[in-house]
Amino acid sequence: MKCLGASAFLFLLIFTSDITMAQESLGVDFVGHLPGTIEDVHIQGDYAFCAAQCGLLVLDVSTVTDPVQVAFLPLYHEVHIFLGLYRGITVDGDFAYLVGPWGPLQIIDISQPAAPVLVGTCDAPEYAYDVVAGGGFAYITDENEGLRIIDVSDPAVAHQVGFVAIPGRSRGLALDESTVYVATYIDGLRIIDVGNPAAPVEVGVFDAGGSGRSVDVAGDLAFISGGGGIRILDVGEPAAPVEVGVFTAAEFGSVFDVDVLGNYAYLSYVATGIRVVDIRDPEMPFEVGACDIYGPSTHLMVSGNHAYLATGYRGLHIVNFEKPEDPATEGWYFTLGIADDVSVEAENAYVAGGYTCDAKDGASKEGTSGFFVVSLEDPSLPALTGFSPIYEPTSGVAVDGTRACLVTGYDGFYCYDVSDPSSPEEVSGLTLTGGAQTVQLVGDLAYLAHSGLRIMDISNPAEPVEVVHFHEHQTVNDVQVIGSIAYLAEYQDGLIVVDVSDPADPVEIGRAPAPYRAEAVAVQADHAYVADWREGLIVFDISDPTFPVQVGKCATPEYAFDVAVSGNFAYVADQFAGIRVIDVSVPSAPVEVGFYKILLPILSVTTHGKYIYATCGYGGLFVLSNDPVAGLDPDDLVPDSPSRNVLRQNHPNPFNPSTVIRFDLPETAPVSLRVFDVTGRLVRVLLGNETVPAGTNEAAWNGRDDSGRAVGAGVYFYRLETATYTETRGMSLVK
Repeated sequence: MKCLGASAFLFLLIFTSDITMAQESLGVDFVGHLPGTIEDVHIQGDYAFCAAQCGLLVLDVSTVTDPVQVAFLPLYHEVHIFLGLYRGITVDGDFAYLVGPWGPLQIIDISQPAAPVLVGTCDAPEYAYDVVAGGGFAYITDENEGLRIIDVSDPAVAHQVGFVAIPGRSRGLALDESTVYVATYIDGLRIIDVGNPAAPVEVGVFDAGGSGRSVDVAGDLAFISGGGGIRILDVGEPAAPVEVGVFTAAEFGSVFDVDVLGNYAYLSYVATGIRVVDIRDPEMPFEVGACDIYGPSTHLMVSGNHAYLATGYRGLHIVNFEKPEDPATEGWYFTLGIADDVSVEAENAYVAGGYTCDAKDGASKEGTSGFFVVSLEDPSLPALTGFSPIYEPTSGVAVDGTRACLVTGYDGFYCYDVSDPSSPEEVSGLTLTGGAQTVQLVGDLAYLAHSGLRIMDISNPAEPVEVVHFHEHQTVNDVQVIGSIAYLAEYQDGLIVVDVSDPADPVEIGRAPAPYRAEAVAVQADHAYVADWREGLIVFDISDPTFPVQVGKCATPEYAFDVAVSGNFAYVADQFAGIRVIDVSVPSAPVEVGFYKILLPILSVTTHGKYIYATCGYGGLFVLSNDPVAGLDPDDLVPDSPSRNVLRQNHPNPFNPSTVIRFDLPETAPVSLRVFDVTGRLVRVLLGNETVPAGTNEAAWNGRDDSGRAVGAGVYFYRLETATYTETRGMSLVK
């Protein structure tokens, strides 16, 4: 198993395919999921419908003290940058509507909350921020352009019918009969008459002084959140909104969301929780109570006597406001934050993950980084049952019986007693300069990979002792120990074989170069399987450990980052292309036989029994099952056939100074091919709606913008668009 530490994950960009065009899986089934974050929430009846990073999470909140996951619907779509995927959700009747940047509006039938079904999609703006729905229409704010109106009366053919251009970065929405209120980050409040959705008209504007994030409406009053509080407007005459009151508590930070119910406005402050404001006299609003919550408070919804607060990596808080002057957290659904690595034993998954802002900052010690225990008693509904915090980003975890070890990308090595999985106990913590990326336990020894190979004696877990630091100045990405032999994936040096029969004196006995960059290694019988970044899976014959020989290779679509082997199959975490299943029954001729695409890049993969477990950072923990299909046409696995639209990975990649982008078209069509930087700014138009013949085509980019100026090194996107197809991939320019 191998993963990126949390700090490194923060810089990853994601490029995947459109749900309407790309096949999401083949031979691999989704089983269950535990989310990494919750971004937004809508309450209906006994259920909380949550926008998680990778899809729709449904919680039963009939018992508010114990919210329980009843369903998760993974949703795959084209994305831009991972921060903020599926950040908006609303529910109207039997349907939930989700939006996120660079992906379609997702329409989900929730008439059976425990079995949600995707029933429709509609192209949404690249920077969709929020969504409301009613009367057969969904209204979406486009941060860059304005308000889009989607006819969802028939979800299967949802389509845009109206649009209003709004300057000032449109954010939150409120719908009141035939009027939509839009909070803008720069300009304040815009009031839109949508009585005729095909011809919406802006009827009122109020300059709220900037920072407008959300809006709620109660009767003739509109409440705009922004800065350190809210502004209260009389909108009885929409053409002439008038400010009647202001509440601010700037010392607690900025307000993200506002929800009004009865005599009170409930405000979520970005980093400090909820404050309750009495609004019976709108001209003199005042605070009556507060519930402090550490973490990134975002959207909230009030229902009955409870406020449901989405807190990103800290999950869903349920706060009791029966006494507004004395609110208190009553329930909490925990999420994993950044899920870095996973080790599975018996009916539990042990996850290294969580999130903390600054490992060296004592003020961050309420962060959720650490050691998570997830019950797999029902693999379709993984449940967090245990947690032990630490205060720096994690990277790897391993469990053996009642002992577990966790490592961090900074300098931490931790030992745990997991004899009671629901209450893991940290028994020691040790500082190791340089940290570690992965860890494996064998008997009384722990093998750590990162800055060389470090071997720790954990016979007394309370006092672990470093036995040796081998290859101290080499970058070791992964280690697997079989008997007295350690196999190292050593970055650009390839596969290194080390005799560890005397742990105090390891001896290198063999090595074999990897084609590009050895990221991870798994060993089974006489073969070692190496995830070799852009080259895919490399198979080595290690029957003679002193002379490992490459005997097979299977290319993968993107970047092979981790690998696990079980039986006749190797499971490759191919970062931007999900889990790839490779038949290795003939090691010299490995062949891909299945895959499962996940919205975010995979950080680690492992197997246990009939299940595959994958972590994907903010996306959390996925549980999959493998049902490989024999005798598949390769065109069914990697989309290379000109019988359908395909955008291929550029080559070379990384590149300097130029690269070639190839794509397939099933028929002659107008095509746009554009290059963007990481902020979404257009850099170069390679094809501007030009008619291109059917078949395989290509376009070259020389690393220059439309003005002919050389651009800087970094990650860029290239985006292919036809009338029926859109796909984006990433590429790296190096200097």
